[in-house]
Amino acid sequence: MTLSDRIPAERYKDGSLLRNVVSVLLAVFLLSTAIHIVAVLFVPRFATADGWTRLTDFAEVGRFRTIPTDAENSVLPGLDPMFVHSACFLPLEEAPGVLSLTAPDRFWSLALYNAEGIAVFSLNDRTAQDGTLDMLVVNPVQSAQLKENPPDDIDDI
Repeated sequence: MTLSDRIPAERYKDGSLLRNVVSVLLAVFLLSTAIHIVAVLFVPRFATADGWTRLTDFAEVGRFRTIPTDAENSVLPGLDPMFVHSACFLPLEEAPGVLSLTAPDRFWSLALYNAEGIAVFSLNDRTAQDGTLDMLVVNPVQSAQLKENPPDDIDDI
């Protein structure tokens, strides 16, 4: 018994075999596309060795630490070696953080990131007066408390 004996040709003269094959291929394509999209969207959520995690393990609490830019020791690969990169971890649960910097003759840039690694604020030497920065970093609750009842020495903080 041959294949042509088992599947009569007149059964598929109307093109239903081609429609079935195309339908199956289309279903496989759509399913594989959906799986790839879901995988790409969820990889950052399940990644355990992302840049944010490596940086929080490296940075010191309340003190800037210089990030090495050489390939062997870099916490964040791909940093420009012509710049000095530093990181500091400011836990704002108990108290606001204070950042102070004086570098009038150099370019500098500062960015604040939240726990998801999203930049929530940034500035550079051109936005600071005379290259000096004195900044109070607060969370939303602390900001509301400061607006409601500002301390008398707020300019000295």
